Amino acid sequence: MGYLTLRGRLDSNGALVLTPLCLYSLASILDVELPDLEVDLAGGKKTWVVRRGRSFGFRAIGLLLLASTGYFFLFPWFYGGQLPVDFRILGLLSLIPLGAGLVGFVNHPLERGPATRISTWIILSLLIFALLADIYLIYLSAR
Repeated sequence: MGYLTLRGRLDSNGALVLTPLCLYSLASILDVELPDLEVDLAGGKKTWVVRRGRSFGFRAIGLLLLASTGYFFLFPWFYGGQLPVDFRILGLLSLIPLGAGLVGFVNHPLERGPATRISTWIILSLLIFALLADIYLIYLSAR
């Protein structure tokens, strides 16, 4: 969002980070469903977490965050041109949500209390990552 706000449009440089951002968005959507499993089930909602369970949610989040981090580190090797963004910095920043996501992936608690605690850490780590990535992108565009 920071890049789009500063540039006023999404150009090809901004689109380079679109893939991991979509993965982060999906991880965030799944994460906010985790604490609400029982309420959503009682209310008849058909979320992924209701259909597949908390264990699936935590494991999917871990894999999505791993894929995002992997993208940041691997994409520059496959891209033929000069990148306007140092993806290694974004990769290092992405270790923050990846760490929280891997805790959920490994533990994947089924009870609401422990699941809510890990879910909270995941969403906070995503917010911290977004803030730091935005600061980095603002810095680049101000140079």
